[in-house]
Amino acid sequence: MKNLNKKWLLPQLINVGGSISVDEKFANIEVNGVALDSRKVEDGFLFAALKGANSDGTEYIESAIKSGAVAVLCDEDFQGAVPENVCLLKSSNPRQIFSLIASKYYEQQPEVIAAVTGTNGKTSVVHFCREIWKILGKHAASVGTVGIEDSEGKVEFERSNFLTTPDPVKLRKIISQLAERGVSHLAFEASSHGLHQYRPDGLKIKIGAFTNLSRDHLDYHGNFENYLNAKMRLFSEVMEEKGVAVLNADIEQFEQLEKACYDKGHTVFSYGRYNRKRKNYIDIFDIINTSDGQQMSFEVMGKVYNINTSLIGEFQAFNMLCAMAVVIASGANIDEAAFALEEVPCVPGRMQRVTEPGADFDVIVDYSHTPDALEKALSVLKPLTKGNLWVVFGCGGDRDNGKRPMMGEVAAKIADKVVVTDDNPRNEDPELIRKEILVAVPDAIEIDGRKKAIEYAVSNMQKGDMLLVAGKGHEKTQTIGEQVLPFDDVEVAKEFI
Repeated sequence: MKNLNKKWLLPQLINVGGSISVDEKFANIEVNGVALDSRKVEDGFLFAALKGANSDGTEYIESAIKSGAVAVLCDEDFQGAVPENVCLLKSSNPRQIFSLIASKYYEQQPEVIAAVTGTNGKTSVVHFCREIWKILGKHAASVGTVGIEDSEGKVEFERSNFLTTPDPVKLRKIISQLAERGVSHLAFEASSHGLHQYRPDGLKIKIGAFTNLSRDHLDYHGNFENYLNAKMRLFSEVMEEKGVAVLNADIEQFEQLEKACYDKGHTVFSYGRYNRKRKNYIDIFDIINTSDGQQMSFEVMGKVYNINTSLIGEFQAFNMLCAMAVVIASGANIDEAAFALEEVPCVPGRMQRVTEPGADFDVIVDYSHTPDALEKALSVLKPLTKGNLWVVFGCGGDRDNGKRPMMGEVAAKIADKVVVTDDNPRNEDPELIRKEILVAVPDAIEIDGRKKAIEYAVSNMQKGDMLLVAGKGHEKTQTIGEQVLPFDDVEVAKEFI
């Protein structure tokens, strides 16, 4: 891969808002790269010594300078010193400043960038955006939880340990490399963590989408209001002004989001169920679930469309229409974007059918790891199930434990057969996690070990039964303590079918 970026003089590179000044003696210093990780610093680099949840970047300043750092960016309360030949840059918000600097350094970007946020559906929406653009002849790509793919299906980086929204340097390297490959249209997931940590700031985002909001990540954000505010940053602070915001009109926070978007001069494309009280950009009249997929009836700009898709789940219909609105906002023809929905394939690990058509029973793998997502998935499958509806699930360790009994309650309410097992226990005791779930579903079958749980469910299913294996979806590993072990719900389920 050739070098995508020119060298920058330090004063030019850090001129991203006028908040930092540089002493004249550093006016001719050339910056050859930017890094968050001191181990990746090379000669001529700018090193960002940021404070994280588990480490303090200022502890690695000396190491970065030994590796050739010519400038160090840190918080304004840093009391340490650096050699006279190294420029020390202090900021009240070094995370945001670094993201702006990284965006300037990796300046090559696709013509159209869309960012998608929300609790559930981000992965599906960016996948659908890429696939619709591909059908319409665009060289498109998506970046998110399942990795990076372009129109040719190529994965640019390893999927393992891939954050939903990568760190500022990795994200911009990815985007620059995609642009060099000829990608003109990009959709990426903007997580609440990423937005709160200013990772996407400075990118030329023309379109933003908000799917929905429900309980998740409160272990990080503290409360629901902080969680919402983190996501709202996409529209109020991160997007370019006078962009297009695609908003779910059926969620409680819609009017609050809509106002924030109008305040920034954005055009709003709302999508939601037909309601006499308001007219949406996309009005959804009907979604009919069938054993083969679903039928959608909706109106866009006065024209009604009736679309058949093989994808399972009403929420996926909403995700597809959200993606369609994003594609239209990018300049696509409405008719072409609407009919492209019939060709869009399933997202790996999102309501993915594992069994072959005509099998005696069905097995579905889904990433639903929140109470809201689990309820939606089970509610979709319940009316399609002729026998018993089974669910195998657990909850992740070192994460919001308040949702554990909530997920147990959802499973008890909708499923006929509940198997509680392990998800990614991480550094918690798996048995204690299961007990917190079982409080709300005491009649569930408890099985220590996810593979054994899937085997038990598949082995005991009868003709007409349906099984949802929930929580891990596309993931290819399971984290137990410090070990990251190979584990794929789809492959494990296939083994026992």
